This record gives sequence, structure tokens and C-alpha cells, in this order.
Amino acid sequence: MTDFAQEYRAKLRTVPQILDLIHSHDTIVAGSSGDEPIQVLRELHTIADRVEDVKVLLYGLPEPFEFATNPAYRGSFRTVSSFSDRNTRAAHDARTISFVPSHGHDAVDTARRGLAENPEVYIGQASAPDRNGFVSFGGGTGNFWQAHKAKTVIIGINPNIPHTSGYTELHISDIDYFYEAEERPLHSLADVPPANDVELAIGRNVAGLIADGSTIQLGVGKAPAASAQFLADKNDLGIHSEMMPGSLLPLIQSGVINGRAKTFLPYKHVAAFPAPFKEFYEYIDYNPSFLFLPISYVNSADAITRHRRMVSVNSALQVDLTGQIDSETLGSTQFSGTGGAADFAIGASRAPEGKSIIAIPSTAGHGEVSRIQPVLSPGSVVSISRNDIDYVVTEYGVAALRGVPVDERVRRLIAIAHPKFRDELTEGAERYRLW
Repeated sequence: MTDFAQEYRAKLRTVPQILDLIHSHDTIVAGSSGDEPIQVLRELHTIADRVEDVKVLLYGLPEPFEFATNPAYRGSFRTVSSFSDRNTRAAHDARTISFVPSHGHDAVDTARRGLAENPEVYIGQASAPDRNGFVSFGGGTGNFWQAHKAKTVIIGINPNIPHTSGYTELHISDIDYFYEAEERPLHSLADVPPANDVELAIGRNVAGLIADGSTIQLGVGKAPAASAQFLADKNDLGIHSEMMPGSLLPLIQSGVINGRAKTFLPYKHVAAFPAPFKEFYEYIDYNPSFLFLPISYVNSADAITRHRRMVSVNSALQVDLTGQIDSETLGSTQFSGTGGAADFAIGASRAPEGKSIIAIPSTAGHGEVSRIQPVLSPGSVVSISRNDIDYVVTEYGVAALRGVPVDERVRRLIAIAHPKFRDELTEGAERYRLW
């Protein structure tokens, strides 16, 4: 048997030694979805005095790293992200980061064409090599493709990362260097705040649209997560989702979600990445019922439409009275990213007996702003076209919009808006001649 432990020790380096491998004009692709090389990114700014124009491709900023947020390092590093979060928004205001718009299904090709066809360096994290010499990226398939393209592959070994099945493994012979990654504490599902009354009402309305034997996708957000609490009386549900949310774990453990009725990859819980919760990581470790595949495949129309009764549930920031969905911007401020929202909205609505659901609270700003507006706020991005809209759900009910004329859409959306804004929305529909 090959002595993989000896090969691992021969390739092991310290973080300063890893940083010595980075040179001017390099393109670095960092791991994503829990595989971010935190220690290396924390210290990357320390080489600023000897490098210039190092491009770093990320999927959001889990921490406000100096190299990406401090304007003093702008000449040394060019940081690009395909997702926006609190730290990237601050970096954007400092003009130290750029955003790449893309759908989930073509994020890989977008990055390849625009920035990283053949990157010099891939840096990520993975589990320790198994007895066959394979490390696992857990569920971080987002930038994993670059580990096969980069000239230099560097992996931090993190004991917290589970060993999963799917497109998540890389052999030790394909890795140039290792370092020992810091074990960051994982959040517990017990720490997630309980859903409030509004979110529970939305979740109950969403669950009413999900039939036995459905395959479901839940997006990021409290409203989609709350729907999981009302699925316990369903039978033979399946999962095909960009993110494997922690809210579904109790349903998997109880057998409500078993994949038996799936018409594609039956009995497999399929996703591109898992939510980073301690209980979830422990459950998927060496669990062959979970299959983590590239986001380019999971989010593809080909994969989504193969599922009978595919139901996608996503959130949004704003909906206009014609059915346009903004799920990523607040005016001109990039708040998050398109991700898989449009991929699953289009794919699910085209699947046999499929449904696409946008689940949102009726108001924002402590009840002072309606999320349903006559028109989207100036500068807002249309994440999902009104041509692809199916259902919109709030705590006040369900609006079925697919194939419905604009004047009737206006009536149905006003009916599920908060009552205190309905007159205002009616006046807005008149003003913008939407009837």
C-alpha cells in the first residue's frame, strides 16, 4: 500500500511558506462554501510589498481580509467576487473589490472566460486524505473545478470538513502543497433563531403548495427555511438544491425526505454545497445518500427539469406588480447575488408538475416599507424576469401568476400585500398604467 502519510508530510508547508509561492500577476482562485483558506487570506496582505496585480477570485468575504478591504493594497491585489455580503459591500464602498454578475449554472464558465481560464494558484481546504489518498472538499464544489486547472494546487487540511460523495474528491498526487488549517468552530442548528409569526405564516402557505413525492429546493432566507417546519406530514420528498439547508436535516432523519419518488437520481440527496452547521457536517460525513455535484450541473435546466413535481422556494428583496423579482440589490447597492434563484425559478416551472415559489414577508424596514411595489426601486436589478414568475407567497396568501395577464397580476399581488399598503399600491398601478 502506498504510504500517503509520507507523501503528505513531504508536501506540508507553513502558511508563510505558502505565501512565498505567490508572485506578481498571479491569478488565485480561493475555495468557497466552507472551503475558504482563511489563514492564508488573513495573511495575504503581508506580501503586498513584493507583489503587484495579483488577482484573487472569491465567492464573498467570510471575513474583512486586509488585502481585500484596505485601499493601501489596491495596487498589489485585485479582488473579484461573484457574491456580495456585508464585508464585500464595505469593500465595494472602499473601491477595493469588484462584483461579477452570473447565474449559478454558468458561474464557472463566466469566471473562466473573464478571469481565470488557467489560474496560477488554487487554494482551498479539505478533509484529511483517506486510506486511498483522496481528500474531500466536503460540499465546496463551487470553485473546485479550478483545482484541476491551476498550475499550483494548495490545500489546507481541516478536520471539520466532512468526507462526502460526488464531485468533491482530489487525490494527493494532484495536490502540490498542504498546510494545516485552523479548526474554526461551526455554528449549531440549535443557535438558529426561531422563525417569527410572519415567517411561520409564509412557511405554512408555501407548504400548502408542496405535494407528496415532490423534489424540493430551498434557497437562502428565513421564509424558505420556515416552510420546512410544515412538511413533516408529507411523504416521500426529495432534494435537488443548490444549497443543502440545515432546516431539512430533521426531515431527512425522520424519513419524510427519502428520495424514493425522485425521477432523477432517486434516493440521493443532491446539492452543490451544504449549509455549514456542525450537526449537518457530522451527518453527511461518509454518508453515501448525499451527493454533492458541481453547481454548473445541479443548477442546469437539464438536471432540474428531470424531476417530476420539482418545487423551488426562494426569497427576494422586492417584487413589482407585473411580477419582476429583485433578489439581490437594494436600489443600486449589490446586496447578495443572483445565485441559483433564476436557475431554479425557470427550471422548476418547466419541470413536469413543477412549481416555482418566491416567498417573502410583505414588508421590510420594521413594517414601514412594502416589499411589493408598483415598480422596482430605481437602480434595482431584475433577478427573475416576469416571464418566468410562477407563485409569489407572503403571510397574507398565495398569488399564482404564471400565464396570468398583467392587470390580473396587479390585483393578485395587491391582495397579498400588507393591508396598510394596498391603497397606495392601487394608486401606483393607476399612475404607472399597469391595469
